[in-house]
Amino acid sequence: MRVRTSSAGLVLMVSMTAVGCGSGDGRAGAEDRTAPPVAVSASAARNPGSTAPVPGDTPSAAAGKRVTYADLPTPSPAQQAAYLADLNAIDRAIVAGRPTQASLMSNSMGTCLELANHREPGRILTETIFALDNEQAQLTREEGTRIVEAIRRDLCPMY
Repeated sequence: MRVRTSSAGLVLMVSMTAVGCGSGDGRAGAEDRTAPPVAVSASAARNPGSTAPVPGDTPSAAAGKRVTYADLPTPSPAQQAAYLADLNAIDRAIVAGRPTQASLMSNSMGTCLELANHREPGRILTETIFALDNEQAQLTREEGTRIVEAIRRDLCPMY
């Protein structure tokens, strides 16, 4: 009898845990950062020649909606060039130490996502340093702060 009760309790606990894993309850976590940005804003969808967001057209966590990668606008080539120039001004090893610029941009858009969802500034700074640090560039908190400022200015000024 005791074995059956323990087994039933274990099955119940496992079932509850499995149901809670994919609940989509809006809690932020590592799953937020797994998919790269693939969509443009609604304004860019209406005007294919432009990826610039229209003020008030961009979702924000302040409006009660959790922002996802799909909500982030795609940075234009000019915005990307300005951002890469800013990174090179901070530390050339940030860009040079990456296998591709695509991985660098993807990680940087993760910071845009954090900014859009109004995460705590200390968390944003720590995650940005972790995401952009590499064997050649050992980033300091000051450099991390400058990177977050460059991301906000160059890639996602709407947040």
